Amino acid sequence: MWAAIIDLIKLDHDINLNFGFCRIVIDDRNLKIRFRAGFAEEVKGKDFEVKMKRSVSPCSTFWKTSYKKEWTKSSLGTLLKNSIGPGATGTGFWKKLTKKQ
Repeated sequence: MWAAIIDLIKLDHDINLNFGFCRIVIDDRNLKIRFRAGFAEEVKGKDFEVKMKRSVSPCSTFWKTSYKKEWTKSSLGTLLKNSIGPGATGTGFWKKLTKKQ
C-alpha cells in the first residue's frame, strides 16, 4: 500500500488518508497532518494507556505461559471452542473436518 502511495505522489497525485484519529493530506508534495479535535486531551487521559495495552500481564510471565493456554482463555478461543470444537453443538464444521482426516 505504501509503495502505491509513493508512486502516486511521484506522479503528482494528491493523497488524502483519513485514519479516524488523524487525516494525512499530501497536496502538491506537501505533507499536512490534522489530528481530530480533542485527540490530544484523549491521549493525555488516564484511561488511554489502559485501552491501548495489548496485555496487562507483566513481561516476566510472558515467556512462562503457553500460547495454547492463552488462546483457550481468549474471547475468540472460547467462541471457536464452543462452536466448532469436539463435542460442540455448533455449525458441524468440526465433524466435516474430522471426517476428511
